[in-house]
Amino acid sequence: MIAAKTPVEARLTGSAVLLFTAGASLAAFLFMWNYDRALEQVTGNVMDKPSRDLMIYLMGGTGFAFTLAGAIFWIARGFSEAAVSTLQRTARIVSPLMVLFPLPVLFDYRWTDRNEWAFVLAAGLFGLGFERTLRMSFDSIDWVGTKDWFARWVRRHPKLYARTPPLLLTAMVIFMACYLSYYTILNHYRLKTASWDLAIFDNLMWNLIRGKWFAASPDLGRTGSHIQFHANFIFYLYAPIYAIYQHPETLLVLQAVVVSAAAIPIYLIARHRLGSSWVGVLFAYLYLIHAPMHGPVFYDFHDLTLAVFWIAWTVYCYETEKKGWLIFFWICSLLVREDTSAVLTAGCMYQLVMGKRVRWAIVGGVVSAIYFVLVKFFIMPLHRTWSEANSFTWIFVGLIPPGESGFSGVLRTLISNPIFTFNSLLEQDKLTYIVKMMGPVLLLPFRNPRTWILFIPPAMFTLLSSGYKPMYQTFFQYTSNYTIYIFFAAAITLGWWREVNARLGLRSLRVPAALVSMFATATIYSYSHGALFQHHNFVGGFRQVGFEVSRDDERHHKDLYELIAMIPRNASVAATETEAPHVSNRRFCFTLRFAYDDADYLLMAIDEARGEPTSHQVIASAIATGKYGFIARRGNFLLWKRNAPTDKNEPAMKLIGL
Repeated sequence: MIAAKTPVEARLTGSAVLLFTAGASLAAFLFMWNYDRALEQVTGNVMDKPSRDLMIYLMGGTGFAFTLAGAIFWIARGFSEAAVSTLQRTARIVSPLMVLFPLPVLFDYRWTDRNEWAFVLAAGLFGLGFERTLRMSFDSIDWVGTKDWFARWVRRHPKLYARTPPLLLTAMVIFMACYLSYYTILNHYRLKTASWDLAIFDNLMWNLIRGKWFAASPDLGRTGSHIQFHANFIFYLYAPIYAIYQHPETLLVLQAVVVSAAAIPIYLIARHRLGSSWVGVLFAYLYLIHAPMHGPVFYDFHDLTLAVFWIAWTVYCYETEKKGWLIFFWICSLLVREDTSAVLTAGCMYQLVMGKRVRWAIVGGVVSAIYFVLVKFFIMPLHRTWSEANSFTWIFVGLIPPGESGFSGVLRTLISNPIFTFNSLLEQDKLTYIVKMMGPVLLLPFRNPRTWILFIPPAMFTLLSSGYKPMYQTFFQYTSNYTIYIFFAAAITLGWWREVNARLGLRSLRVPAALVSMFATATIYSYSHGALFQHHNFVGGFRQVGFEVSRDDERHHKDLYELIAMIPRNASVAATETEAPHVSNRRFCFTLRFAYDDADYLLMAIDEARGEPTSHQVIASAIATGKYGFIARRGNFLLWKRNAPTDKNEPAMKLIGL
């Protein structure tokens, strides 16, 4: 409540401003909702004069009507102090209407296609404004009657109140797991998955269950270990699942289920931090609709995409002191990939700063850091059969000073030239990336003085990239380094606000206001960028994802699998990019974009064989040897066999521009 000493004139003026702005915003919302060029108006200022005049008159008239109603009320009550207080309270209660006006365009997915930075910034500002006005509104409402009614309802239905949140959580997780499984398999069926990376991991898993040490021929050829790229020892845990059905669809379903199931520890973390199962359900919802989670799931299969599940359980077990399970999930998290150990180290740093189970934090942080150094700089290099260029240091080439190389050069730049490093972070694409991830939770991870510690390693892995955009785009697996800490830090910040208010004896509904605003804001972001609410412009990996199977898709799938049926199971195959994942569950599957490696069969899409320069060159080299004979065509696909007759080669060669 406003202090009684505040002059009446100031209180009336403030109330008038709130009422006028709320009315004008409501009118703008209704007008833009019914205006068929709302997005064009926002992005190009195209509204004609009559329409513009009408909008302005409606806004001014409605704002004036709200203000006039308040004035009439004050006058009718005889200019009393009680009337001023009631008017002021009413103005504060309706204040959330002030931020209503941008909703028609915020729920237009085309805006993000035209100017993504403008959209994510506008959505973020809406969320912050909605949070602030909701807090003002909630603090002005007399909740006593509502609280009493709710308490009586809970007493009458204790089991329903207690059981509903877990049931809602279960339903959401099952739905999302089924949804993501179905549509990622559909994406694979439509031939939209790639050799790099679904074929790599499918081939790796096929070989792993047969005792081959991380062999992955689509990127390594006949020799070499995938450990030189990433230390994915967690795959031994996935191997029994893959062994049941040895196809890439198993990996897609595994990924969808595990990623969806991460909502469970996120629910438990929020419930533990904020003391409410219903808040836990809200956090689970926020996670399951989180567009930066959807993008990686639809980009083939990646170890890092599943990391959120293991790290989330690790965080929960640490929070609740479940030491046995903590050790198990900690080990699993370390084994996901070498860089997850650095992410775990950041979690330990935060807990250490907070003074929470200091010994566990120190031991966990030291062990995680040692594991990272040991794996990254000793074990992985021991497996290297490719050049240093393929250790991914090229991603950070802009930070490697002259005369130096590798990650040591990057670290030396960080230490010796922090201003240059900081300037490299201020690119619009990187700022867009951060707001897309943090905006749905109202930037809460940055509104606590200590939670930023959690994001140091993820930021180093992504934002320091110089020019390789997938590192700072939410369509790729790298964003998974942030995901669990986004929701963990949001829960921490809300808990901190609640503790501060309680310590100061303040009656504030700041946390409920933030929760409601998070629900609305996250839904807006997900509508424009996610895979759930609309299917017009969602992107996973390098491609826009389709959610329907056309007749062309069915025909292409049928044609491809007629050729695949001609290839013996024990034969080696070199295939073009989107065809390789369909033949990668065998000992050797090569990617024609890089090498044919004397494969028994060449399986190619005419479009890529003819139009993609590196694939065309590799295919030309293979056929020029005279070892391969054309044996069949089905639609857009050709099949060649080593040591087959070459008398039918010429027509097929013309098809691919040879």
